[in-house]
Amino acid sequence: MTRALEGFFGKFEERRNFSQLPLHYATRMHIPPFPLAVTDWSSIAPTEHTGETGVAWWRTQNFGDIRFRLVEYSPG
Repeated sequence: MTRALEGFFGKFEERRNFSQLPLHYATRMHIPPFPLAVTDWSSIAPTEHTGETGVAWWRTQNFGDIRFRLVEYSPG
């Protein structure tokens, strides 16, 4: 383990009271129940997102408040 990670985990170990953690550590994600489904990703049209050096194609499926995304990246 690197020294940086040892420092991080050491600080985490010292903070056993989660109320002392920064907000982004202490906030819990709420995932509501949703039905089991099989997604045929090829049937979902991709949306193109241009980056600095390449392109990403997103195929997104939403189940209520939950978003699943399959991302394909161009070389570079």
